[in-house]
Amino acid sequence: MPEFHLIKTDIDTFKSADHDSADIVRKISQGDVVRCKSIKQRNYQFLKKFFAMMRFGFEHKPEYLDKHFPDSPRGKDNFRKEVIKAAGYYHIEVDFNGNKRKVADSISFDNMGPETFDSLYSDCLDIFCRMLQTDQQTLMDELMQFT
Repeated sequence: MPEFHLIKTDIDTFKSADHDSADIVRKISQGDVVRCKSIKQRNYQFLKKFFAMMRFGFEHKPEYLDKHFPDSPRGKDNFRKEVIKAAGYYHIEVDFNGNKRKVADSISFDNMGPETFDSLYSDCLDIFCRMLQTDQQTLMDELMQFT
């Protein structure tokens, strides 16, 4: 069965959250039991704000980082992952030879809840403040003009 989204409308009542979900729910017969997994959705606009901060940080990074993170899709992606790791959001993977490396945690909606993502955003903002040698308010003002 495809994924669909519900909104809680009362103590024990849910309704379809969007048109596509309503189409799916209509196909479920009355009396059918449906297994649901509760995942509180993050704010999509906040995710866009996070990526805007990453773009800003990439475009304003110190010059010495240019050789490590070239202006390419891969360079931008690697930069984002390094910032996430520097913020402390990573796990350790081990290869066949026993070598360990840090891997940035996934920020996908399924893998990172809203509370953790809020903390990640704040910690990444702190990293950019140190990297760009500015305070949070100045950086936030710049980000507002950048988006």
